Amino acid sequence: MFAYEDCEFFLADKAYDIDAFRHSLNKKGTTTVIPSKRNRLSPTTHDHHIYKERNIVERFSKN
Repeated sequence: MFAYEDCEFFLADKAYDIDAFRHSLNKKGTTTVIPSKRNRLSPTTHDHHIYKERNIVERFSKN
């Protein structure tokens, strides 16, 4: 699905807030930077400063 084997961080939106997805990334040593969905029973934390960098990637890829 994604080429994330060598990534230090994986930045994604709330659509990727899935425990199995987070777990598989964390097992490979990748830190997930994904905000929790509003209806999540046990919200997770993410680095807000790193998450802001996601905007740069999105602006670059939309051109």
